Amino acid sequence: MAEPPHSTRRPTPLDVVRELRTWIADQLDSESRGFDREHGTATSWFDLGNYEPTPPSVVEAVLDALPAPLERYAFVDLGSGKGRVVLIAAGRPFRRVVGVERRWMLHRRAQRNAAAYTGRVVTAPEWVHGDVRTAPLPDGPLVLFIYNPFGLNVLHAVLERVAGREVVLAAVFPPDHAWLEAQGFTALHVVPNDVEDRRWSLFRRAP
Repeated sequence: MAEPPHSTRRPTPLDVVRELRTWIADQLDSESRGFDREHGTATSWFDLGNYEPTPPSVVEAVLDALPAPLERYAFVDLGSGKGRVVLIAAGRPFRRVVGVERRWMLHRRAQRNAAAYTGRVVTAPEWVHGDVRTAPLPDGPLVLFIYNPFGLNVLHAVLERVAGREVVLAAVFPPDHAWLEAQGFTALHVVPNDVEDRRWSLFRRAP
């Protein structure tokens, strides 16, 4: 498999301005705030540079596009933050639904959100505090969900861990498609959008 590229570009003032604008927009996002009001959770507040919540409608669209039957797959959110994606996925009949988060405060917030959640739960959510490169992952076919959580070198390490298994990669703000193809993935579904958190793709790697 091809090795991931390593970026050495330093952030520019324009990068910082863009990040700040995104942070402000996320604080005012009515869809995310509405999700929390409806379900009794606290998943909306963006943590600058560390936590970016996926819009609920995007999560639902990704889940709707996954190959059937969902019961074949364990769903794993890599970098699960405050738990929004895991809680939404728990409303579907996956074999297991797991969130992996390395930051203790976000991990604990996700657990508190799960305890407060009033939405539909079909598959009980599980929470793992740890590094995605070493944390335990379910056996069998996997759906791995990512939203810009870490560098390609980390993703490469995760994909190496599950080599030889069927993997569907659900990526919001997806990595370079050519890089994923070099890892053995084929695109199943591509949704382009100028807005980063509305752009997503599904890829599959056969066992």
